[in-house]
Amino acid sequence: MSADDSSRAIAPAAVSRAARPRRRRLALWLGAAVAIVAMAVALALGALFWAVHQASASAWLLGLVPGLTVVEPKGSLVGDFAATRIVYVVGNVGELRLDAPRWHALAADRGDHGRWLHLVIDTLHADRAVWIAARTSRPVGP
Repeated sequence: MSADDSSRAIAPAAVSRAARPRRRRLALWLGAAVAIVAMAVALALGALFWAVHQASASAWLLGLVPGLTVVEPKGSLVGDFAATRIVYVVGNVGELRLDAPRWHALAADRGDHGRWLHLVIDTLHADRAVWIAARTSRPVGP
């Protein structure tokens, strides 16, 4: 057997030993990435849970909804909530105004029979609800 033949026999073993640390590093990186994603999802769900159960966080959360204006919100979204006025602008169609909207004992549960959310409200009331249609500019014909 020549010197070249003996080096060929040793080479695959050396390659497999070198590949093990690479695989371990890759597994560690993938594990860390999965852990970071899981942590981000858990933090997002925790923040959402906190936001709907705390009064100040609920007011902040409502401020993030595009087209929604809530005047003097009181209470949390889950539980008891009231406001002086809520105005929701629906694109170019119009706006919905609710004067003194309030609800008591809103509860959110996991849905059943294929539904993902089940909401229960003990009482829901608004002093006045008004739909104001957007004015469309129609060309005046001859």
